[in-house]
This record gives sequence, structure tokens and C-alpha cells, in this order.
Amino acid sequence: KDSQTRNRFRMIRAACTNSAPAQLTFFVHPLQECNSLRKTRKGYQRVFNGACVGIEPKRIEVEAMTLAELLLQLPAEVEVELLKVDVQGHEWPCLEGASKALERVQNIFLELQDVRRKDSMYEGALEVDELDEKLKERGFKRQYCEMNSRTEHEINCLYTG
Repeated sequence: KDSQTRNRFRMIRAACTNSAPAQLTFFVHPLQECNSLRKTRKGYQRVFNGACVGIEPKRIEVEAMTLAELLLQLPAEVEVELLKVDVQGHEWPCLEGASKALERVQNIFLELQDVRRKDSMYEGALEVDELDEKLKERGFKRQYCEMNSRTEHEINCLYTG
């Protein structure tokens, strides 16, 4: 039983996107929770005294993989009960990269920054309603969203397939 519990999750340190192999620019902020493949929007309010948004981030090149590549590493009989995605504004390219392999996922838990694009911290991030539509096309329905952090406008949303 202990080995089953230990093997129920896997942390991957790779950029998740919709096409790979790829080298992508990753924006590194003084506060690591804000690191992203997306640039922060000019004029966005300073967050954490600039440690997250407000100080020019360092740029590095990182290897990227698709979610399909990751899911195909699992044995064929394994269904994914819960997929947690926390990619700082890059949610749709990550999920889109799952392609048909997303059918193995039962539930998706997304951490999203902001609800509306006009307020978005990250350039090009989709609004929650746009993610709802794209995930609906793939058989997922949003069950709820809850505020994670009012300061950074983070919300957590659960989608079920």
C-alpha cells in the first residue's frame, strides 16, 4: 500500500506547451512562484513589491514537452484521476498539447491568474470563460472556481470529464 501511495503522483520539471521538441523562453522573476513562459503585462500592478511583477525578469531558454508526451509515459491501463496544472498563464497551450491523451484524465485542477484578460498578469493568457469553452470541446465541465489569493487574483478551478 505504501508504494502505491508514493507512486500516485509525479512532479515534472519541464515546460509544458502545445508543440515539442522546443526551446522556449522562460521568464524568471525574483519570486519563483511568478516564473512563466508568458511575459508579464506592461503596466500591471506591482506584486510582492516587484518580486513577482514590476522588476524586469531574467530570460532563460528551457526545454519543452507536450502533455501528450508525459501522459504517454504512463502505462496504458493507468487513468489519471487528477491532473494539476499551475503554469502561470500558459494553461491552454499546455492542455492543448495533450491532444487525444487528455481522454485518460478524469479531472483537471487549474490554478489561474486573474479572471478577465483586461486585468491579466500575463500576456496572452486566456480568460476562464475561454478555457471553459475549449475544455468543454474536449469533454470537460467546470465544477467550480474558488479564490486562492485576492492579492494576486489567483483562482483554483476544477474541471471534470
